[in-house]
Amino acid sequence: MISDIKNDFILKNFVREKCEDEGLCVDIDSRIPPERVVIIKVDDYYNSFNVEKRPASPDCLIIVQCSDTTFSATIVEMKNIDYSAGFTVENMKEKFDTCLNDFMRKQFAKYFDREFKKITLFFVNRIELHRASAYDDTLKTKILMNTLFTFRDRPCKIELRFPTPAVRPC
Repeated sequence: MISDIKNDFILKNFVREKCEDEGLCVDIDSRIPPERVVIIKVDDYYNSFNVEKRPASPDCLIIVQCSDTTFSATIVEMKNIDYSAGFTVENMKEKFDTCLNDFMRKQFAKYFDREFKKITLFFVNRIELHRASAYDDTLKTKILMNTLFTFRDRPCKIELRFPTPAVRPC
C-alpha cells in the first residue's frame, strides 16, 4: 500500500519527506525504514481545491507499515500557539473529522477505509497546561482531548504532544 500511495496519480503530489508546519515537526522513529512510511500533507490536498469554502483539515496523515498486512495511521495537527490568537475547538474537531470521514473513508477509501492496527490523533503545540495566562487555550485543549472520534466503529482520542514527538514503530 505504501508504494501505491506514493505512486497514486493524485496523492503523489501531496507526499512529503517530513510532517512539519508552523515551525513544528513530527519525527519518524529511526527504527522505521523509509520504505515503510508515507507522509501525506492533507492540508495541502484540501487547499488545492479551487473553491470558496474548503473543509478544515489537519496538517498530515502518516501511514506506517507494521508488517506485510497491517498498518498504523497517525493524523497530525500542529499549532505554534500565539495565546492572543489561540484556536477554536470546533475548527480543530472539523480538521480531524475531515481526515477520518472524508479523506480516509471517501476520497481515498481504496487505501484508507480499512482496519488499522493503531490510529493515533496528535495535537502538537507549545501550550503549557499549567500556565494561568493560557487558561482559555488550556480549557479548550482539555475539551479537545476529551472529544471522542470514531473510525470504522473504533474510538479515537486526540493526544496532546509537545515538539517534537515521534511516530514509533507499531
